[in-house]
Amino acid sequence: MFKFIKSIFNTSDEVNADQNDKNFEILKYDGIKALRIGETKYAVKCFTEAIALKKDYECSIWLSNSYFQLDENEKAIDAATEALNIKNNDIETLLHRASLYYSDEKYKEAIDDCNTILKINSENINALFILAKSKRELKEFEEALKAIEKIISINKELIDSYFIKAKILQEMEDFTAALEVINNIIENKDENIFLLRAEIYTSLKKFKEAESDYKTIIELNPFNDAAYLNLSDLYKNEKLYTEAIKILNEALEMHTEFAEAYYKRGEIQSALGNAKEAEEDFAQAKLHSADAKTDGSPIDFSDMYKNRPI
Repeated sequence: MFKFIKSIFNTSDEVNADQNDKNFEILKYDGIKALRIGETKYAVKCFTEAIALKKDYECSIWLSNSYFQLDENEKAIDAATEALNIKNNDIETLLHRASLYYSDEKYKEAIDDCNTILKINSENINALFILAKSKRELKEFEEALKAIEKIISINKELIDSYFIKAKILQEMEDFTAALEVINNIIENKDENIFLLRAEIYTSLKKFKEAESDYKTIIELNPFNDAAYLNLSDLYKNEKLYTEAIKILNEALEMHTEFAEAYYKRGEIQSALGNAKEAEEDFAQAKLHSADAKTDGSPIDFSDMYKNRPI
């Protein structure tokens, strides 16, 4: 049980300094214990009341982490900012806030924090990673590549840096250079690496190589939805409709509520003139879509996989 007692909240202005300090410590450490056992909302209440008694760097960081766990990024950023008001230019706190800004799609703010860190330590790899990813999101590809190259010059063993570099080159449509980079790390047998290489092979119109990589991904992880979808698209574009339907059937055996697989299979059935089968698939897609509409309008699956983690 927590040492926390209800009377601590809403303490009067008449409580002496010693009692305030005692109450602060009780609230702070009850908040930490609450956070550790998963009582995050209670932790927020404790940290907030503690900070009302006394501004404290550690409390502000704990509060920021608590809000982050509750998916309240704005409040998490505010708490991190409070921590930085107490401890200016602290690198770990700046990294924490930069990461929050990035996850909240505030890329310019993330870049500002990274640049502040890099003025203090020009070789901070975490700041360079967030900088590169933020620049990439803003389509500032040359700047993103500079940050990645800096990381590689510091540590040539970091696989993520090569992956992000290949991803940037892919988005710049320099597919030959992207393929060269991704081939440097393909031996790691990671499904995301194979997925990126398959996409690059597709852009280079290397059908057999792309097909092979998609099949490798499915062997590594039979639940990789993107591999099934991309491979079905590859077959469809080559007018190999039987193979496209077969791979979608396999996907639906693994994932029976896979809305986009139903939708893609319905499109192929419709193109083949199989109206009944197409209608059934579209109905299943509608039923299982997280964005299911009730007005009969078509489902938009176009961005379902655009934000796969890098």
